[in-house]
Amino acid sequence: SDYLAEWIPYREDFMDSILAREAAVQPVTCRECQGTDNGLYRCLYCLTHPVYCGTHMREFHELTPFHRIEVWTGTYFEPSWLSDTGLKIFLGHAGFPCSEIEPADFTDVEDSEDSADEGTSHSKKDQFVPEDIHPMYGHRNRCWIVDVSGIHSMEVVFCDCANHRDKHLQLLDMDLWPASFKRIKTLFTFRLLSDFRLENLEAKTSAYHYFSKLRRVTNPAFPNTVPDRYRELLRVSREWRNILLRKWQGFGHTGEQPSSGSLALFCPSCPQPGINLPENWEKDKKKFVYSRQFVMDGNFTASHIEKAGKKDNVWLMDGEAFMTHHTRYHEHLKDKPEEEPRSTCHNHCAQLDQNIGKQGRDVTGIGATACARHGAFCPASVVDFQKGERQVNMDFSLTEAISHTNVLGLVRAVTLYDINCQFWVYFMRRAIDKGLFWPKDLMFEPAIGLFHVHGHKEICNAQFSPSYIRGIGRTDGEVLETLWSTLNDGSRSVQTASLAHRAETLDDLMIDSNWKKLLRGVDQIRRRYNVATGQVPEAKTYLMELSKNIAIATQKRWEKEVTAAENNRLKNLDGMNIYLPNISQAPGLIAQVDALVAENAADESTLKWLSDAIQLQEDQRSLRADVRRGMRVRMSKTQSMAFERKAHAIEDRLEQHYQKAARLIGQKCVDEVRSKTVPVDEASEDEEDEMQEIDNGADWYRSFKCLWWPICLPSAYAQTAQEKKRQESRLEAKLRRGQLNQVIRSLRGAINQKYFWGQSKRRKGGNKHIREGYDQNAKQMQDSINNLRRGYVDIRKALLHLDPSAEAEYKALEPKDVRIPSWMIELNSRHARDERNSWIWQEYSAEAKDDEEGECNRLSWLKARAQYNRWKEELTLLEYEMQWTVRWFMKKQVEWKGHRNMVKGKPGHIAYACRQIAMWAKFEATARKEFQLVKPDFAI
Repeated sequence: SDYLAEWIPYREDFMDSILAREAAVQPVTCRECQGTDNGLYRCLYCLTHPVYCGTHMREFHELTPFHRIEVWTGTYFEPSWLSDTGLKIFLGHAGFPCSEIEPADFTDVEDSEDSADEGTSHSKKDQFVPEDIHPMYGHRNRCWIVDVSGIHSMEVVFCDCANHRDKHLQLLDMDLWPASFKRIKTLFTFRLLSDFRLENLEAKTSAYHYFSKLRRVTNPAFPNTVPDRYRELLRVSREWRNILLRKWQGFGHTGEQPSSGSLALFCPSCPQPGINLPENWEKDKKKFVYSRQFVMDGNFTASHIEKAGKKDNVWLMDGEAFMTHHTRYHEHLKDKPEEEPRSTCHNHCAQLDQNIGKQGRDVTGIGATACARHGAFCPASVVDFQKGERQVNMDFSLTEAISHTNVLGLVRAVTLYDINCQFWVYFMRRAIDKGLFWPKDLMFEPAIGLFHVHGHKEICNAQFSPSYIRGIGRTDGEVLETLWSTLNDGSRSVQTASLAHRAETLDDLMIDSNWKKLLRGVDQIRRRYNVATGQVPEAKTYLMELSKNIAIATQKRWEKEVTAAENNRLKNLDGMNIYLPNISQAPGLIAQVDALVAENAADESTLKWLSDAIQLQEDQRSLRADVRRGMRVRMSKTQSMAFERKAHAIEDRLEQHYQKAARLIGQKCVDEVRSKTVPVDEASEDEEDEMQEIDNGADWYRSFKCLWWPICLPSAYAQTAQEKKRQESRLEAKLRRGQLNQVIRSLRGAINQKYFWGQSKRRKGGNKHIREGYDQNAKQMQDSINNLRRGYVDIRKALLHLDPSAEAEYKALEPKDVRIPSWMIELNSRHARDERNSWIWQEYSAEAKDDEEGECNRLSWLKARAQYNRWKEELTLLEYEMQWTVRWFMKKQVEWKGHRNMVKGKPGHIAYACRQIAMWAKFEATARKEFQLVKPDFAI
């Protein structure tokens, strides 16, 4: 802002200077000959905008024919073309005219291009075609040439020597790319094609918007008069991209055709036998470093709109980069997969939506596999979804990644996937049945990313969290989430393109993503190494501090148990439950009822009456919450009638309850309880807060008086100590304990679900309406938490009325107790490890209370040990990755030296190979220098 304030006093100077440039310096003459013949022009791209006559303007721009010029009318400059000065492009002789053609013989030999070949033609006037004022050579072949400076109409003269090259080769020699071959009328400059590709990769500009910009550059006042070459740009940009990829991977030198995944660029820092590992690496004692880490995920933004009519698919690349081979993939999908087993975990969207399609979409999204440590997409592994994220899709993605990333010789593949607790169970059986590639010596080790694992059951955290898996360092398994945001912006530009065009664009976006990862890879490893060197001693210190107060024998026993669990993880996942509290869980309501029946501790009819009464009370509370929620979203007449029917049903059940209670405890007692009905106007404070959010309908809500009728339970009528000691009072107290245990567990699940749902959806982004929908879902989840909290308060009040000693066991529920704890966000963060969990996350049975402190010590010690080990592994992995990265750059130099030696007598091929060798040598030298900054003894 200071710089802007500094500029304001100079604003008028800037304005005067810019306007002064609109006029020519008097007298207006040619800068070279001081003449005025053949008009006077100025070039907008040359420095100082020099003014020349037509002859000198043509001579000085023979090798820069796409500069934009203006002609002096006597009072102002107006747009013109270099072709107005007689400038032509001569091919075959480095820009000079062919000696075999006399200037007077340059006549038209090409027919005009019809609209079916390259687009709809316009009249000469409409197309802003310049007049041919210099008749020296006449018309040879007038073309539309598309350049970053605009769209130019210019004559192109081909060489007519006896041994002349083909027309398209003559054009390529002048950096001009023909849009067709039979009647060449539209050309694109190499500069334009390169600029459009970078615009698409960096700014995510679509071809339509890019060409719209070119039309405005050509004629700002009347852009619609500029010829439309949008379709030609689509076609030629695909050809340009394909040639570039083949050139970069050396296929112009080898003469071979690309194979599956061979046009892709993979990760230089992952261990790849035969590529970047030293000889005898198999004898290294640190076996854990020689494992590959993959991450899998689905993306439903990169969809494709189904096109009606003929499918216009010409595949310039088919499985040669990152998108998988479409024919093989669809053959794989033809075999009807087995019905996927029902989830044994929470209802994850990836499973719930697996058979749901999207109307009007033949591709609903993509699934990909990437390097989990560095975020590089795996070649030939990106698949299209036909419906949801099905296992049959991700099976193919993972096995193709294994097949194309040089894993042969490695013995372990750690795969991180959002729903790996379900995916991995039958993966190997599915792979064998489908004939998918999987090395028999390669061990599949499943994990779930640190962010998504908190949306699973607690047991999944212990069994699949990367924090507890040996040998993977500090990998979080969420790197694909960061890649989708960039890819999605580019994928939207080809949602209506042909499937082949879409695949090629996605391939290019992923190649560019991997290239950027390569450019930043050395610096990333260096920075992560700096962090790890500081965290290893800190984690060790914390573990030692915990160990001071724990007996050596106890530590040895824990070490032995956790080592055995880690060694046998794949054979016995349940062994990883060592990271869960090893204390009996408090029984819920149903468990309490079953236990009382099994112990013959009560008459079954009395027990059933108590449990039914408690359930009826719970249904009252639940319906009140549902009615409040419905009113907030303006429920329909049908919905309000449904609530009324439920209320009437509860009223009928209450009447039956009172009749049965009269037989068991007497009518007098029932009447006494009913006389204590809480007035509707005396709703709880929380309910009143919610009622303030409801604009109308509060009277209708309060009309359901039965929702406040009391239940005839001992907690409602027992007043004396003698009454509280009666059998039904003692039974209700036990049931209330079970009910509270159940509510606490539900609270934990609701808090967990709110965090996971709300955060994951926000990370995936979306427009304003989508985000508002996510916020609404989060609000509904908060309502569930509030309702559970109300229930806890009511149930606890009933229990304390019967048994005041329960107050120590079931504490008052404070607002802080139902907040999302920090350890749910990051298990290994410094803040989380120092935070004491709320008591609701430490729900133990009364019998195990004496062991609570020891169990907390055990879990703290195990997690501190896991944290220390992961940091040590991270440090070791980074040291090896430094070696592998440099070796990969060395391998690329060897490859290009081989390409150079294959092309004898082709100077251009040899020069490009030498340039590639020099580039990879610079990468190697830079990597060595950077790594030595943080590790002075680094050497290969």
